Amino acid sequence: MISHTLANRSVLYRTSMATLALVFVSLLSGCGGGGTVACSAGLGFLVSSAACKVNYAPVANAGPLQNVNLGHLVTLNGAQSKDRNNSSLTYKWTLQVPVGSTNARLSSDTVVNPQFTPDVPGAYVATLVVNDGKLGSDPSTVIVTAAIANSAPVANPGANQNVVVGSLVRLDGKCGGGLFGATRRHGQQRCQRRHAHFQVDFVV
Repeated sequence: MISHTLANRSVLYRTSMATLALVFVSLLSGCGGGGTVACSAGLGFLVSSAACKVNYAPVANAGPLQNVNLGHLVTLNGAQSKDRNNSSLTYKWTLQVPVGSTNARLSSDTVVNPQFTPDVPGAYVATLVVNDGKLGSDPSTVIVTAAIANSAPVANPGANQNVVVGSLVRLDGKCGGGLFGATRRHGQQRCQRRHAHFQVDFVV
């Protein structure tokens, strides 16, 4: 009789433990695996909210598109990157430069606002990834387009002339222009025409 009673108690104990384990697993699953303070209290124990807090991946923001003049110092801005858990972020930048660039490089690839100076015209693609110490973000890119600055044209009516009255005079303004108006080769100025006609003939 005693043996039978002990056996029944043993079966009941194992059944109770199995049931409790099933309830425990079910509650954990309902709490997302890690649980929350409320879920933990429901299980009969309490853990800190930090231990239960879900960590979300941060979101990188490489800043707005920029159009700059060639040789102008560019400042990138990753300050709008966010972390849902308000964790401190670290920054990792990379810079893809156009063909022909040899000197454009980031002042630092681990700060929020690195700088660089474009040395050839074209598109410079900066990519930012941020990390909260546990998870990294998807990359964010920004395109910086560098172009040669437009310059004001320079008028050049040609050299002074001494002529005989009644003779034909030709004025020549083809050496006027801006950045591309004239070049110098072997010590002599060579003028490039930017429009169809720069010469005017008249009789004095």
